[in-house]
Amino acid sequence: MMKRVYGVLSLLILLGLTAFAAAETLTISLIGDCAVGGIDTNNYITSSFTRLIDKLGFGKEYPFLHFAQLLNEDDLTIANCEVCYTLRKPASKDKLNLRAAPEWAEAFKLGGVDAVNTANNHTMDYGRAGYQDTMEALRTQGIGAFGNGELYITQVKGVTIGMTGYTYPHRNDITRQTKDIHELRARGCDLVIVSMHWGREENATPTREQRLLGPKLIEAGADIVFGHGPHVLHPIEIYQGKVIFYSLANLVFGAHSNPKDPDTAVAQLVYSINGELRLNEVRVIPARMHENKNFQPFPYTREEDKQRVYRKMVFKNRDESGLPEDFIFTGSAVFNNP
Repeated sequence: MMKRVYGVLSLLILLGLTAFAAAETLTISLIGDCAVGGIDTNNYITSSFTRLIDKLGFGKEYPFLHFAQLLNEDDLTIANCEVCYTLRKPASKDKLNLRAAPEWAEAFKLGGVDAVNTANNHTMDYGRAGYQDTMEALRTQGIGAFGNGELYITQVKGVTIGMTGYTYPHRNDITRQTKDIHELRARGCDLVIVSMHWGREENATPTREQRLLGPKLIEAGADIVFGHGPHVLHPIEIYQGKVIFYSLANLVFGAHSNPKDPDTAVAQLVYSINGELRLNEVRVIPARMHENKNFQPFPYTREEDKQRVYRKMVFKNRDESGLPEDFIFTGSAVFNNP
C-alpha cells in the first residue's frame, strides 16, 4: 500500500515539474529613444531632466520611476541610448548636441535597462573620444552597449541573445547587418536582435525604406527588428513569425519637453524556452512621455488612452500587421505555436 502511495506522489511531483518546465518563459522588453541628458548649449545643458532632478533634489531613479518595477521584473530590457555621456566639448557647434555627465548612465541601471543601442544620429556629437566615454560610462554601470560595429551577446535563462545596431543612412542595403547576423549565429546566438535607427522624424508612417528593410532583415536571420528614430509610434508587423517594431517612439527623452505626439509604449515579447525557443506573445504597455514637462514617462490607465496607442501600432490594413483583431482592445497578440 505504501509503495502505491509513494508511486502516486512521485507521479504528481513529476507532473508538477513537467508543468513548471512547460511554463518556463523569457520576457524581453523594448523601449525606444532615451536621452537621459539634454541639449548642450555652449557646454551648458539646457532643456533637460538632469537639471530638473538636481534642482528638485531627486535621485537618478527619477527618469524611469514609473517603469522600474516592470523593467526589473522582466528578463531583459533594451533601449536606444540617444545621448553622449561625456564632459568633452561638441565636435560641431552647428548641430543639436545631446549630452549628460557620465554618472547619469546610472539612470538606465536603476530603471532596469540591461542593454542599449548606441548607433544613432547623436552617437558622434562629441567625436570618437566622446563616443568612447559613453561606452565606458555604460559599461561601468553594467549596461551592455552595442552598435556602430560593436556586437553584444548575453545569456539569459540559458538562451544566448545577440544584438547589433545601425543608424541611417541605410540606402536600402543590409549587407553590414547580414554580416553581423551571421556572425552572431556563428557565435552561438539563439536569438538575434537588430536595432535600426531610421525613418522620418515625427512622421507616424514608416517610410518605403523601412517597409523594405524590415522584412529583409528577418529573411537574413533576425528574430526581432527593433526600430526607433521618428520619436513617434509606428505600427508593428509580424513577418514569418518574427516581429518588426518600426518605431517605439521616445520613453525618457530629456531633450524634448514638448513633443507633438506624447504617446509611447513599452513593448514586451514573451518566448517559451522549454526545448525550442518560440514566440508566445507580443504585448504593449501604453504610456505618455511625460506631463507638465517633467520628463518622467508614466503608463496610461484610462482605456481610451490605451486603445488610442494600440490603434497606432496596427496598420490601417490590419492584414499587413499580422496581429489579431482584438489587439486594438487588448494590446496583446498570443501565438499558438505548435
